[in-house]
Amino acid sequence: MHIFFFKVSSLKGAHMSLTSFFSQRKTQLPTASLFVLLLFSLSPSGIAIRTTFHSALIDTDITYSVALPSDYEQKIAQGHRYPVVYLLHCAGCTDSTWLGHYFNGIFPAVDSVIDSVDLIAAAPYNGPGFSWWIDSPVKPKSFFSSFLVREFKHLIDSLYATLPRRESSGIAGHSMGGFGALFNCGAHPDSFSAAYSCKGLLNVLQHHGEFGLDEVLGGQDTSITNWHAVDIIENARKFAEANAAGKAVRIIFYSGPNDWFQAENRLFDTTLTDLSVPHEYFENEEDHGLIWASRMFEVLKWFDTVLVHQRTGAVKNPGGHRFRTTYSTHASSGKQVMWDLSGRVIRPGKAAAGIVIELLDPSLGRNGRFVCRFLEKKE
Repeated sequence: MHIFFFKVSSLKGAHMSLTSFFSQRKTQLPTASLFVLLLFSLSPSGIAIRTTFHSALIDTDITYSVALPSDYEQKIAQGHRYPVVYLLHCAGCTDSTWLGHYFNGIFPAVDSVIDSVDLIAAAPYNGPGFSWWIDSPVKPKSFFSSFLVREFKHLIDSLYATLPRRESSGIAGHSMGGFGALFNCGAHPDSFSAAYSCKGLLNVLQHHGEFGLDEVLGGQDTSITNWHAVDIIENARKFAEANAAGKAVRIIFYSGPNDWFQAENRLFDTTLTDLSVPHEYFENEEDHGLIWASRMFEVLKWFDTVLVHQRTGAVKNPGGHRFRTTYSTHASSGKQVMWDLSGRVIRPGKAAAGIVIELLDPSLGRNGRFVCRFLEKKE
């Protein structure tokens, strides 16, 4: 394990330090006060980074961990970009839980399996107490849902070679984090296209006085509407609404006979089925606290399958705008139209299954600026 300290006055400065270290080529970051403690380990199984940044929304320094493939530096030098999985920890845990620093190291380390997929994994820490990864209507400066989509996702997309669009962004979590993954995917379908819940607490209305829920929602006797507003089962219709709006969300979750929340996970399965929302549900023998190492591997492999990947480089069209053709591991619906930079239709078009075409402005740097995309069925 190597430890590096970076003390800088802005996030841009931190980016330049990381750029020098990892040979990253990224865009300018927003200014923010920052003291960075960077911990990373280099091994055949991947690169693990732990550092901090200052959140304006939460008004505190937030620690977070990132797991990168071991060949990250070499691949980004060739223009490669990665989908991202955002990992939300359970109550009483931290971001480093995902790096195996919990349960005496028997909790599986994401960086030990990251080389098996073409992904980046990023995990924030919600600090002392239980955030439930929501914007609390009663707890001051506890806006962790907004933090995820307005600050943390932008930070990761700025620091690393990512594919920032929703189709390349997924969110997963364990227990409280499983709740947070489903809640935030339903609340922000513009930001995330896939959610994986590992033994999540989903029916919060049944847990008054437990797991710090009253701290972030208020007592049920005075603030019951707050509880109804975030209950995953009561708000399952959000996934049906997202699908109807053309922002399909991939959902997978599990529980089991040794889990605390088997009944409510089964109820969520039934509710989604009744709403005709496509999803996957299964059960295994894990107890609530432990995720098997093999399951962590399967979580990442699932995201590697459902998130959109980049596979090829860019080409130019006669008008001087660049079209980036990329191949995904699955096909999803999109508009059969290309636009120029002013929004005018260039031509109707069709793409083969699993091919994404992005229109970029070549005047805005090495990689251009993403303007639009489409992903269509085979001609």
